[in-house]
Amino acid sequence: MIESLKNASSGLRAQSIRMDTVSNNIANINSTGFKKSSVVFEDLLYQEIEKPGMPVGENVFSGSGVRVSETKKDLRQGPLTETGRDFDLAVYGKGFFGVELPNGEIAYTRDGSFGIDVEGYLVTGTGLRVYPYVQMPENWERITVKDTGEIIVTYEDGTREEIGSFSVFVVPNPSGLNSLGRGLYSPTEASGAPVQGTPGSDGLGVIKQGFLEQSNVDLGEEVAEMILSQRSLQLNAKLIHTFDEMWYIANNIRV
Repeated sequence: MIESLKNASSGLRAQSIRMDTVSNNIANINSTGFKKSSVVFEDLLYQEIEKPGMPVGENVFSGSGVRVSETKKDLRQGPLTETGRDFDLAVYGKGFFGVELPNGEIAYTRDGSFGIDVEGYLVTGTGLRVYPYVQMPENWERITVKDTGEIIVTYEDGTREEIGSFSVFVVPNPSGLNSLGRGLYSPTEASGAPVQGTPGSDGLGVIKQGFLEQSNVDLGEEVAEMILSQRSLQLNAKLIHTFDEMWYIANNIRV
């Protein structure tokens, strides 16, 4: 009976993590470039139980419950929404934008809602500079970004100049990236080292100016997951309640 309590409690813990993951997905349904997560379950070790009087060759095994083995990122393309803003950019296809963190390390994001700081550098909504750096010159009037990443500035006098280009970054295993929050990811040993590439080449995504990538969260799928998780939580809680009643009965048996 104690093992049954342990199994049910492990189910409660696992389903609680699942519910937390689903709720985070739903909360970020309007976050630009957000990628939803899902949990993967696995059963725990089994042990053989010897039962006196059981026929020879019939072994009884008892499981040890369940746990969450990993939380997987779903990096499928989210829908693009047209904004018309010159500094709103989206990667359509494979790859990430690079941004420089305050400690000098490079993080990666799909959120291309950029602006410019007081020094003219292209920055994220939280003020992190886009990498490779892009600095707007004086007296610029309009910026044009091609699908292949080239950045062309039109000055007030009508002249045009290419001032740089965007890069996209890919990793061998995107699911291994570490989520930093604010739509940022950092590489890990599981993800592999990032590789810098040119948009539109070697199967990489292209840059779409005037668009933003929306969250890839499907509300219908998340509600279904939430209901399944809720029902599983209820069943495991009911199991614990039932075992508690059985324990009470066993403790109060009088010979």
